[in-house]
Amino acid sequence: MAKEDTKTNQREVDGVDLVNWDEAPEYPEDPTEEKRENKYPPRMEMKEGIRYQFRILGDVRVFRMHFDPFIAIVGKKEEDDPAWMAGNVPKLRYCAYIWDRGEEDIERRFKSYEFGGLFYKKLKEHYELTGANPGKGPQAPDWVMRFKDPVDESTGKKNSHSRDYSVTVVPAVPLTDEESAVVKACLEKYPSIPELKKPLDPKIVAEMWEESKTLKAGDPKPGSGKWWKARREADGNGGETEQRRPEPSSEERSQDVADLLETQNEDEGGGETKADDDIPW
Repeated sequence: MAKEDTKTNQREVDGVDLVNWDEAPEYPEDPTEEKRENKYPPRMEMKEGIRYQFRILGDVRVFRMHFDPFIAIVGKKEEDDPAWMAGNVPKLRYCAYIWDRGEEDIERRFKSYEFGGLFYKKLKEHYELTGANPGKGPQAPDWVMRFKDPVDESTGKKNSHSRDYSVTVVPAVPLTDEESAVVKACLEKYPSIPELKKPLDPKIVAEMWEESKTLKAGDPKPGSGKWWKARREADGNGGETEQRRPEPSSEERSQDVADLLETQNEDEGGGETKADDDIPW
């Protein structure tokens, strides 16, 4: 016997739900993705062989991150990281907000971009040649990038770990008034770069390290998406286990926006690259 469900526009026939095509609803959006979009900007995702052009927006964040035997952003103190103390040195990584020139939707051109040492070296070379912060002021340049993954002769498969990048700096292209307005709104809406890539609580890092020693086949690597999902379900608190840094005041953010869009940074560079800090160009 058939029965109509007015809430889902489905027909129930002998206990089985069937779609009512006359009034079929839209497929529901993934609430997890919607939550992320509201909290964080889109990520800059690059594909092999495609030309990308973008501009750095503001400071570049440097941090340390483990990818093995677990996945976690950690602090800059070796003594707070048992994996580091044991010889597993976390990799230096970098992150910045960027303006993706190739994105059609102007509201989605503001993105976060995480990168490694190769692009960082290009940014540092630019600073050494010009004395200008590569992410601030009206003369901040654009960067053109593409990459190719070489084929490993022994396996016949592409090796992303030996990725060949082509990076070129091009003259400054000032943001339009409309683009500047979008950047300003995004800088005020989304977390600051330090907040975006904050280190994990050392206590959780220690737990990950101990758990990584006893992993069995099929167990999710600590810090992976599956691992965090299982942890959230076990905790029953939405996974809010990380310590959060205080958000900057509205006055501080307004000044950051003004510095980015209107002035040329005059700070002197120098010093070593320090993890868990903004780069002092």
